[in-house]
Amino acid sequence: EGEPALELVCGVGPLGHWVMDAAFLPTPEGSVARVALALSNNSVTIVDVDGSAGEARTAAVFECARTYLLYSARLFCSEQEDRVFVAAGTIFNSVLVWSFPLSATEGGDGTICGGQVTPCPPRCSLAGHQGSILKLCWSRDGRRLASCSDDRTARVWDLGPTAAAGAPHDGVCASLEAEKVIYGHDGRLWDCLFSDDSKTLVTASEDCTCRFWSLSRARSAETDTSDLVATVGGHRGRGVWRIAATGDHLF
Repeated sequence: EGEPALELVCGVGPLGHWVMDAAFLPTPEGSVARVALALSNNSVTIVDVDGSAGEARTAAVFECARTYLLYSARLFCSEQEDRVFVAAGTIFNSVLVWSFPLSATEGGDGTICGGQVTPCPPRCSLAGHQGSILKLCWSRDGRRLASCSDDRTARVWDLGPTAAAGAPHDGVCASLEAEKVIYGHDGRLWDCLFSDDSKTLVTASEDCTCRFWSLSRARSAETDTSDLVATVGGHRGRGVWRIAATGDHLF
């Protein structure tokens, strides 16, 4: 009855870099939670939270071999394939995809910022945007990635065996082209979201609309918007910044 109460278990940091994304990982015995924090220097810090002591400690630190600064990042954890994938939207308008083994997060040195950093090679590079990459989104199965930018486009990338969970990696960074380029908003794109079946992409924009795009319909030209399924409007102000979905409802 009444509003649920939230209790702060502990604080984490300072980390020295902006936190671009966070994801819960399988929790080890003796911890309340294990959290992966994607940072703006293209690294990921794994933190174990001890609720009884009210403390957090570093379990591991991973860093992409290309230490670019980031405007955005998104994590995808595959327990089945024992990997954590990182999509990193760099300041060079490209996306780097890299990964590390989920099992490699075991360990820890008891500090929040210290410890040995494990370098990780990039698995693929995604180029094509002409502006800053403001948001990234993984499909549910981790085989597709969507990016949206202040160039007013969203791009969908089919990572296939190049970076999908369980794929072999020979140390070569592959360059991939977008499977689909979506143009049609009247402002910058702030967010994007796959449907559960990955057949539709929802985009949120500075133009105060959310738009639903069919990923199965091909475009004959950049200005062709026949793949636009629906437009949701009504907001006023500086745009729609974030979207979330549960079941058949979009927020």
